[in-house]
Amino acid sequence: MKKKNNTFAIIGLGRFGMAVAKTLLSEKREVIAIDIDMNKLKLLSDTDATLCQVEEITVETLRDAGVADADVAIIGIGRDLESNILASMDSLELGVKTVISKASNDEHARILTKIGAVAVYPEVETAKRLAIKLSKDLTEDVVPLSEDFFIMQSPIPKSWDGKTVVSIDLRKKFDINIIALIHAGKANATIRPETVLKEGDGMVICGTSRNIEALQQELKNAVLT
Repeated sequence: MKKKNNTFAIIGLGRFGMAVAKTLLSEKREVIAIDIDMNKLKLLSDTDATLCQVEEITVETLRDAGVADADVAIIGIGRDLESNILASMDSLELGVKTVISKASNDEHARILTKIGAVAVYPEVETAKRLAIKLSKDLTEDVVPLSEDFFIMQSPIPKSWDGKTVVSIDLRKKFDINIIALIHAGKANATIRPETVLKEGDGMVICGTSRNIEALQQELKNAVLT
């Protein structure tokens, strides 16, 4: 296969690899999708991706799949750290200039960096993207607990002043829980339905990115009204 510009090999189609593949395809990039599981590859069957099922991931199977012709290899293998590291090494051996690999922890990241790969933490990057989407004026901190579950600190809007936790009912409306309230720099984790909210205090909530974004939109609307 003749080398093309902006060709990306995605090795491992877990949530991370699949998300990267779909994003690249939406940007009209050349994508080679590689996985052992044909069912995962079928999820990209209606796209322009080159789909490659392999029995195992080795330097030979990656070469046959066209990884040597890619500009960038993205290793999306997650739980199997050994396979993740070997796939990174094999991609580098095939001459791929940029190898980006999903890291599970700091030790894993150090190994990937040592062999010449770029280690990324998808959970952290997801949090960064969420933080960019959220209004800086309305969000004070975002902390990821997993790929799609976050803790967020935000000030209580004026429209909620004097209302109780049960009256705003975030759990029912957004499937979001208030886990602490902050007043005068001190956090209080004893939250009851009758707890009264005060403008200027802070609240610490937890939920998925989708739910938090929905709440964030309501907070923005509350500021404007």
